This record gives sequence, C-alpha cells and structure tokens, in this order.
Amino acid sequence: MIMRWLMTLGERTRSNAPTFAKCPGPREARAVALVDDVGQLFPILLEWRRLFGNDLTGWASQVEADDIENLPLA
Repeated sequence: MIMRWLMTLGERTRSNAPTFAKCPGPREARAVALVDDVGQLFPILLEWRRLFGNDLTGWASQVEADDIENLPLA
C-alpha cells in the first residue's frame, strides 16, 4: 500500500467556540480527498470553502491507501 494524505471536511459546529471543528471519519464526512502530496490539499480546501462557505475546515493525516474506495475506518 502507498502512503497518501487523506483530508475530510470538518465543520464548525459550536457557536460558543468558533475555532472548534468536528473531525468526521471518511465515511461520515460530507467531502473526502485522497492525494499523494500534502501540497495538493490546499487548493481542495479552498474549493470546499468556495462551495460550502468559510465555516468549515479540513482534517488531514497520512494513511496507507491505494484508492478512495478502500480507506481506513478512522
């Protein structure tokens, strides 16, 4: 398996804590991206913000995955 970067769309869900954002797993997220290089995540996050608004963020981590259909559970 190849090490890649996985990013899920995180949404700010607490109005009393504006910097808090829930980190959903890949199967619960509204959007998921799997890329080879961390630098590829920034344009994706900017596009998500354009589509969904600024009240979101992305959570990223390295995972072993060959494709988006076979992502780890967490």
